[in-house]
Amino acid sequence: MKMLHPYSRGNAPLCNPNTFANSTLFYQKIRSTVFNYTLLALAILFTSWTLEARTYTTTGLSNDWNNPDAWTCSGGGCNNNPVPSIDLNNIDLIINHSIEYTGNNPIRVRNNNSITIALGGSLTLSSNLNLDSGGLVDIDDGTLTIGPGVFNCNGT
Repeated sequence: MKMLHPYSRGNAPLCNPNTFANSTLFYQKIRSTVFNYTLLALAILFTSWTLEARTYTTTGLSNDWNNPDAWTCSGGGCNNNPVPSIDLNNIDLIINHSIEYTGNNPIRVRNNNSITIALGGSLTLSSNLNLDSGGLVDIDDGTLTIGPGVFNCNGT
């Protein structure tokens, strides 16, 4: 006895082995395509992160953190960001001169980011300085002054 599909028009068998094989191949192609697009999206995402890394160096033309004349910038995105963000994410700072940050929001140094205070440089903060694990504050014969804020150190 041959079983027919209830919605078929004619003699279509309920379980056609060719239909199952074709649908399996179809789903394998979909999975492969989704996987390829996912890899492409991840590659673009990680590439954009590395392209946006910036290094800011003090110029000595101003001691105000928020003044673009106080900084030179190298790396991606410098034209749109003439002064460093207070959330150092893909940002490294090199302090060769006197620079002051008088804002209330803390400066945060994230993983794999750094502040280097070189000989003759000084960084004066009125807010907190938060150093995440993997972040770096390197004082190389320079001066770091924090007050009334505090230095919260979870990095090196």
